[in-house]
Amino acid sequence: MIVDIFIPCYIDQVYPGTALNMVKVLEKVGCGVNYNTDQTCCGMPAFHEGYRDHCKEIGEKLIYEFQNDRYIVSPGASCVSMVKNYYPELFHNSSLHNEYKQVQKYFYEFSDFLVNVMHVSDVGARLVGRLYLWITARLCVNAEFMKALGCF
Repeated sequence: MIVDIFIPCYIDQVYPGTALNMVKVLEKVGCGVNYNTDQTCCGMPAFHEGYRDHCKEIGEKLIYEFQNDRYIVSPGASCVSMVKNYYPELFHNSSLHNEYKQVQKYFYEFSDFLVNVMHVSDVGARLVGRLYLWITARLCVNAEFMKALGCF
């Protein structure tokens, strides 16, 4: 399976190793990886600062860059959330309505893609050190999820 990858602007600039490691894991689980070097941003910073028109321009660019039927995998959960949860506000009933729905359908956060599309739960990695898990209020009300994490 060939997947497209979307590397968020902040990962590209600050944590490029994250993107490279994601590619290594995707290849290890049998994915071919396509990276469009023209990609830039999902528009989230502009959206949250109230620059909706600028965000829409950036979103249009992203939509045009991913016009195929391949999965789009990103290490940036906030960018995936932007496309899945806020693009409808920007592109519903617009000239790009069908195109944004297609991108939205195939856009996945990296771990979500591994577990729910590739059905991979063990990539042979191990953590040497400590893990700190930030549990949000939304997750705290989900007892089943907390049990799966071994919290109780």
